[in-house]
Amino acid sequence: MKSALFKLLPYVVGIGFGILLVNPPDFLRSLGAAAYLVMAVLVALLLLVFMGFLLLSQFPADPKMEPVAGATLPSDLQAHLPQFAQAGFKPAGPTLTVGAAPPSLLLSFVHEHEPIYAGLFRTGTVPARVSYYCSSIFEGKRGGLTTSPEPRGGALPAVPGSLRQFFPKAKLAELLGHHRRALAYLATRGISPRSLDGSTFTEDYRRSFARSRRAFLRRPIFTTLVTAWRIFTRSNPCLGAIAQQASIEQQIREVQTGAVD
Repeated sequence: MKSALFKLLPYVVGIGFGILLVNPPDFLRSLGAAAYLVMAVLVALLLLVFMGFLLLSQFPADPKMEPVAGATLPSDLQAHLPQFAQAGFKPAGPTLTVGAAPPSLLLSFVHEHEPIYAGLFRTGTVPARVSYYCSSIFEGKRGGLTTSPEPRGGALPAVPGSLRQFFPKAKLAELLGHHRRALAYLATRGISPRSLDGSTFTEDYRRSFARSRRAFLRRPIFTTLVTAWRIFTRSNPCLGAIAQQASIEQQIREVQTGAVD
């Protein structure tokens, strides 16, 4: 019930803000036409507060990751499984329910010959969204690299140690190629991924949650404003290969100079 309510919350809040914009409360009516301008400013501020709440809810302090027992995978997840096997990935554990808000289904994979994880997930939003990613963890607890086909993930400001590259609508095999090339580039900069066997996938996933949560709590207003601006302008500084990103030198120095986990 709680999950269903959270799915609908953005729509309910959006409708509420819309009503306030066209029908300001009585205490503002004395301002005449200016009441609509004042209400617009108030709604904008409330929207930022609500967005900050949604962002923080994506990174709970202790996300529950519980195995899904005996449930049939949704068909939109099953349709993606063959490409993982073809790309050399094997399961790294059971299907999990990730206890963010709203919860999502996550299938974890690890490459048979390379230090690369992959994840296939289905969001608990309305409508549901299915996507995947590749990731690697750097030696020495210095963060990691994620390669994704979902550019909306670039709206959040970069977390120290978390290198990201987005290739919109890329298939898994193409995504894996981009990830391999990024690892080869990072190797020339003295940054190497640690070996993976799948047994620590949940631990690594939790660590990435904790890193993102700490980064948000350090600068919640800045993070919310930047995220809102990037969504509004559809800008993404992490599009394309990391070697071509404007801020990559700073991010590499953050990885090189010490642990970030």
